[in-house]
Amino acid sequence: MGEAFAWIAIAGVPVLIGVGIWCLRRCEGKARKYLVWDTLVFFAALALLFGGDIVLGFFGLAWRNLPGAVLWAVLVVSFLTWIILTLRCSVSQMDDIGWVNKGIIIFFGGVVLLMTMWLGLLIFAFGYCREERVLEYQGQPLVEVDMSWLHPTYHYYEYRGPLFQGSELIYREHYQIDRKR
Repeated sequence: MGEAFAWIAIAGVPVLIGVGIWCLRRCEGKARKYLVWDTLVFFAALALLFGGDIVLGFFGLAWRNLPGAVLWAVLVVSFLTWIILTLRCSVSQMDDIGWVNKGIIIFFGGVVLLMTMWLGLLIFAFGYCREERVLEYQGQPLVEVDMSWLHPTYHYYEYRGPLFQGSELIYREHYQIDRKR
């Protein structure tokens, strides 16, 4: 069931993009204004998150957890809002397409909405919710990132300010827990 749900969501994304483009061209008033602003916010967050990673990589930098988490959250929330605004606009504007086509659009929208919430939270939890702290080691400030899953593991990066850290791993510390009894 999960695999079928994922394939339906993958098929629904191009359908929603097409309907969203139609809405951007045909809707009027506040619905269009909100859809345009939401689209701009989405693409700005996308450019900052992924384009920022590329540009920062040229300088040996990377996002720290908080800016990355904020950008990811903005990306997911703006996409969810875009889906809702697209569905609202398309259902109210498409009187001539029939109730079957409206039902298909709403079905795909619901599946993509649920899949985005699920994957967005999963990526957020495992990608950006790692505990980190700044500490000083031999006079050099470092960012310690807790990468623990089953055993305590810590990665250390060069501290480059509240938004950035060095992209190169300086040191990795891994503790093996002895469970003999």
